[in-house]
Amino acid sequence: MRPCREEKMVKKYNYRPGREKKSRTIKKVQHRHPSEYLNDLEEWQRYQYDPGHYLGGNIHPQLKYASGTKAGKYFAALCLMLGVISGIGTVFTFIEGVGNILALLMTLLFISVGLTCFGGSKE
Repeated sequence: MRPCREEKMVKKYNYRPGREKKSRTIKKVQHRHPSEYLNDLEEWQRYQYDPGHYLGGNIHPQLKYASGTKAGKYFAALCLMLGVISGIGTVFTFIEGVGNILALLMTLLFISVGLTCFGGSKE
């Protein structure tokens, strides 16, 4: 007696009822690069569309490794100062009502900082 088509399919795919995998386990990924930055960048590329992966202490590799350099510390301090200045500017806009002049000064400040950071002379 020849096996029917369903029996061939079952044998071909090695399906056994009741033996399905209930959960998927994540295999430990071996590091492929000698650089930790490249390993973290590869991890970010793998999980960039997973909304919960970078919660709870995992940060983007560019932020993680830039803060250790001298330029990264200056950039972080600059961002902090710009945040404080724009916050003060927002408060003055609502309290004093001088939003037009203050907005112009804030725009000039942001443009000059941008030119200083990205258009500076290379030594």
